[in-house]
Amino acid sequence: MKNLGPQITIANLFSPLGKKWNHTFLPLGTLYIAAALDRAGIAVNFRDYQVANSGQNPYKVEKIAAFLWDETPILGVGLMGPMLPFLLKALEAVKARDPGKIVVLGGTGVTGVGEAIIREFPQVDIVVHGEGEETAVELFGALLDRRPLDDIAGISYRQDGKPVTTPPRALIQDLNVLPPPAHGIVDLSCYKVVSCLSARGCPFKCTYCYSSMFWKRYRPRSIVALIDEIEGILRQTGGNNISILDDTFVLEPARVLEFCGELKRRGLSLSWTCFGRVGLMKPELLQAIKEAGCTGVGFGVESGSNEVLARIKKGYTRKEAIDTIRLTAKYFSNMEMFFMYGFPFEERRHFEETISLVELLRAELVEKQGINARFSFNLLAAVPGTELTREFRGLMKPLELHNASLYSHEDKRAMVKRPWFFLPSPNARWLPKMIADHPDIFSGFYCFENPDLGYKARFLWKNQRRYRARK
Repeated sequence: MKNLGPQITIANLFSPLGKKWNHTFLPLGTLYIAAALDRAGIAVNFRDYQVANSGQNPYKVEKIAAFLWDETPILGVGLMGPMLPFLLKALEAVKARDPGKIVVLGGTGVTGVGEAIIREFPQVDIVVHGEGEETAVELFGALLDRRPLDDIAGISYRQDGKPVTTPPRALIQDLNVLPPPAHGIVDLSCYKVVSCLSARGCPFKCTYCYSSMFWKRYRPRSIVALIDEIEGILRQTGGNNISILDDTFVLEPARVLEFCGELKRRGLSLSWTCFGRVGLMKPELLQAIKEAGCTGVGFGVESGSNEVLARIKKGYTRKEAIDTIRLTAKYFSNMEMFFMYGFPFEERRHFEETISLVELLRAELVEKQGINARFSFNLLAAVPGTELTREFRGLMKPLELHNASLYSHEDKRAMVKRPWFFLPSPNARWLPKMIADHPDIFSGFYCFENPDLGYKARFLWKNQRRYRARK
C-alpha cells in the first residue's frame, strides 16, 4: 500500500499519575499501533494526552475534546479504563463539530465492552478488541479505501444502526514479526518512565485481572530483538533507565539469564526494574539480574490472608510470599509490594491479616535492614469481564456514591484511585449518571459492597506515610 498521507490521527489518552499529574509513561500500546501502520505505508498524526496536558487536571472534558480535534477524517484512540467516560463525553463535542469523522477506540479501556459501547454511544463508530496491530492495518486500510468492514476480524462496528461484532482475531503467534514501537515519533525525554515489554500475557488466572482477557496466553519476544529495542531507546534518550513492564518477567529463568548475558555481551550499562513473582525468585536468578543492572523488583502480593489468596487464585500462600520477599531483600535494597483491599468476601480479619503481613515485612525490611521498601494499597475495582466481576456483579457499588457516604474530602483523595474527577466540577453534572446508567461498560468505576470498607480505608489513610518507601 502506498503512503496515503496523514489522514489518520492516533491519540494516546492516558492520565498522567502523581499529585501534580506529571508522572508520564511511554505509551507503548499506541506506539506499537503506529509502527505497524507505518510499516504498512499508512501515515498517521500521533499525539499523547499525557504530554499535551502534563501538570494539569486531565479530567476536564473540554481539554480532552480540544486535544482530540484536528482535520483528519479518521481518529483512533487508545485508552485505559479510567479515561473512558471522559473520552465518550468529549467525543460528543468532536462529533458535533465534524459528524463525518470516523472514531475508532482500542486498548484495555474497551476490553470486553466494545459491542455495548457501539450500542449505547453513537459518537463511537468502531471498537477494536484485544491485540490491535494486525487489526489496525486491515481496518484503517479498509477505511481509507472505503471498503466493507465485515471481513475484518476482532472489531465491533455499527451497521444500519445496529452493533455488529466480527469473529475474534487470532493471536499474533510470533511477536518478533512486529516492528518495534515507533519511538521516533515521540520525544522520549518527556516521559518519566520509559519502558518496554519482553512478553505479552500471563499464564496465571487471577480472578480480578484483565491481563488474560486482553493478551490471552503468555508469548515471549526474542531477547535479541528486545535488547535491540533497548539500545535504540538508550541512543535516543542518552540515559540508561528502563522499566520492564511484563506481568511476570521472571517466568522463564533461562530466558532471564539469556537477557542478562546478552546485556553483558553487548557491554550495556543499564539500570532497570521489573516485576517478580512469589515462588519464582531463586538465588541464582536474583544474583544474575542484580549483576545485569536491575535496581528494584516489585511484587503483586495482594493479600496477607491465605483464604483471600486462594479465592483470587494467586497460586501461593502467605508464607511463600514472606519467603520470597525475604530472599529478594538479600539482593535488592529497593522493593515495592502491592496489596488490594475491598474484595467482596474480605472480612475485617482478612484485612487485618494483610496489615499484619505488611507490619512484619516493614519491621524486617525497613526498620532492621534499612531497605527502601514501599507498601502500596489499592481499592479493588470491578474490572469489566473479569471472573471476580462476573461472580459478584450483584454487589457492585459506584465509587462516587460509596465515597460520598464513607469518606471525607481528604479520604477520597487519598484512598480511591483518581477520585478527584468526582469532586465538585462540571463533571459532577453528568458523570455519576453515565456510570450508573451503564454499569457493565463502566464497572471499573465500581467497588464491591463490604461492611468494613470504611474502616479499612480510614486505617490506610491514617497510616499512608508509614507504608511509603524511605527516600
